[in-house]
Amino acid sequence: MQGLWKGHDPGMPDTTDTHDPLTWAMLLAQWTDFARSSVALPLDGEAGRHRRSVASLITLAAITHALGDLDRLEPDERALALDRAEVQIRAEITALDRIWEGQDPPEAVWVFVENAAAALGEAQGLEPDDTGALDRVAWFAAADGVSWGHPGELLGALSVLSPTLAVWVPSPGVPFFDGAVACHAEDPAGLPEEALGLIAGFLGKEVEGPVEIADRFQVFRQMDFLKGGPVRDVLAPEALHDAVPGQPLLVPGVVPNENGSHAEIAPVPMPPRKAAPIPTLQVFEAVPEEDPDEDEDARHDA
Repeated sequence: MQGLWKGHDPGMPDTTDTHDPLTWAMLLAQWTDFARSSVALPLDGEAGRHRRSVASLITLAAITHALGDLDRLEPDERALALDRAEVQIRAEITALDRIWEGQDPPEAVWVFVENAAAALGEAQGLEPDDTGALDRVAWFAAADGVSWGHPGELLGALSVLSPTLAVWVPSPGVPFFDGAVACHAEDPAGLPEEALGLIAGFLGKEVEGPVEIADRFQVFRQMDFLKGGPVRDVLAPEALHDAVPGQPLLVPGVVPNENGSHAEIAPVPMPPRKAAPIPTLQVFEAVPEEDPDEDEDARHDA
């Protein structure tokens, strides 16, 4: 980790070993000292970028450490913990991208990202098998106001690759904002590499992915007609799709057909002829509310 601060190293703890037997209190004390020492960094220039990165780095390190203790949770709590960790990691990557926009960040900054991503993959059990195949991936918008045309040609090419392939595509002509899921593909038989290439070619450069994930995400556009239209987008895991209000922006494009020789093509609406411009929307994460009845049952069981 030497040289991260280029002469202004405040003594950053080493996070490369996610199995370090540190207690949480010891780890917290290290990061508290690190955060305090970073206050001495200048506000401007590269040192200022380092200073503004501190919150994201600490969050990523905390996620990495917490994922190493995931087995301490009850089995039914792990899926939610993994979903939250995945969304938070993406949020911190987006924050770091904005801080270092136009410059190459020091490699040591991205060690935090790599450690968190590796810990998430290990916790999800998503290491590729011996063939290197992936079975569930997503792409996320990496800019504001990105939109795509009708994917008819893409869907025709994808449908013949595997009868068990499923793909959700962006609604044509609808703007997506930074952090929103833009496309989802899955295949229990393993996603064909050709499918990943075709989807990447359609989406272009203003997305991040493919990202291997454990759940299918949807983004919902929520409206407030008293304010004149859309007010936010909400990113939600599959368990919350029925609970989150709003217009789903991903639509089925390719549907599995296990009894046929290829998948089916779902009808995708055409882009609107004329759409009114909308302001930049912030993408929020949907977090399920705790059930007070479950908490009461847990207390009685204890």
